[in-house]
Amino acid sequence: MTDFQDHETPIEKPTVLKVLVVLSCINQGLTILFLSLIKLVEKGAYNVIENADLTGEEYESSIRALDYMSSIALPNILFNIISLYGVVTMWKLKRQGWHIYIGGQAGLLISSMMVSGISFGDHMWEIFFTISFVMMYHVALNRAEQEMGNSDIGENRLN
Repeated sequence: MTDFQDHETPIEKPTVLKVLVVLSCINQGLTILFLSLIKLVEKGAYNVIENADLTGEEYESSIRALDYMSSIALPNILFNIISLYGVVTMWKLKRQGWHIYIGGQAGLLISSMMVSGISFGDHMWEIFFTISFVMMYHVALNRAEQEMGNSDIGENRLN
């Protein structure tokens, strides 16, 4: 008998958790990449806008958009990294990841509201998707606990 036969067959992770983790990794990964690129080309983008043949309104609109993206880039990179860490921790079926994810998502909401002004109407979709993902992660982790027959998924996590 080999070592492989001595081990229990791991319980399959819930499909909902798999889908959420993939979607979150794509979202956070692309957002981190996009915001990092904005910070890298920021000065060049201002030069392009300055040298472009834009009307007064087009110029102001372009500068405002770049100012907004530049001002939220670093905090949002940080909060997306925190959220991504929470997702990876939840993938390991540790409930603490859910709390880390909530903290990162709350930071994203608060930072964008502080920069653009606290108007819930302007951020309605962002709030809706954040709450939806937090709730779906909660359901997925609870389902994993039920499948394992244990209320502490941190100690008896799946492989």
